[in-house]
Amino acid sequence: MSTGQSRRTVAIAVDSSDYSEQAFNWYKEHVYHDGDQLVLIHSHELQSPVLLETIATEGWKREVEKHDQFIKDLEKKYRRKCKPLKIEAKIIVQPGPPGQVICRVAMEQDATLIVMGCRGEGTVRRTILGSVSDYVIHHTHIPVLVVPREQDKLP
Repeated sequence: MSTGQSRRTVAIAVDSSDYSEQAFNWYKEHVYHDGDQLVLIHSHELQSPVLLETIATEGWKREVEKHDQFIKDLEKKYRRKCKPLKIEAKIIVQPGPPGQVICRVAMEQDATLIVMGCRGEGTVRRTILGSVSDYVIHHTHIPVLVVPREQDKLP
């Protein structure tokens, strides 16, 4: 990277799926430049119980602990994947609908590019449920790179 170039901030949407990992790997192999700043974004939605007294139960406490461990494992996985790049990624975990969280955090972090995987859902499913990548593409002014699933490696 020449001294005249400014640093890029790349936001990568991550979760525990193979699609997310493929997107990260594609970025690493085809887009990454020395000096990039990475912001890894994970949206989570731990649905709290409807009845407040349920929050005090052991079952709910186990759910929260399980969820916290999932987040720690995800962070550890992506820190390990960043190590060969010799960069420390900022990992941001926020509650909320994935598309909204990705757009908001990318904007707050002044990202110059958003990278995300795509599950390749069919037209009917995507029309009824919507897709996170469609949401992000239509609700941000930041360029979005959507990495399609590898047909022969994923179900």
